[in-house]
Amino acid sequence: MKYAYSASNFAISRAGSNTAFELISHKIPTIFIPLPKGNSRGDQVENAKYFESKNLSLTLPQENLTTATLLAKLNELVTKQNILIENMSKLPNLSTNNKICEILNKC
Repeated sequence: MKYAYSASNFAISRAGSNTAFELISHKIPTIFIPLPKGNSRGDQVENAKYFESKNLSLTLPQENLTTATLLAKLNELVTKQNILIENMSKLPNLSTNNKICEILNKC
């Protein structure tokens, strides 16, 4: 996935927590289209709302997904990409790789 992320300027994705955190930690402006409650536990809707409320991504509810709404959201993403990246850059490092290596090296 690191090659896909490094080659990406934008993403359109579901809003599972692992994928959402990976996209945000790689500072990739994203439109989340969460699985609606009923098709999931509802956690994807909550994740998408949370990240959008922090101005880290955009959300397009699946029930509103049409060609027109997707194109409008893509235009909004292009317009807001620098703000989203700046906000993602202010977050603490979300990667735990270094911490895991430190712990393993102590063993």
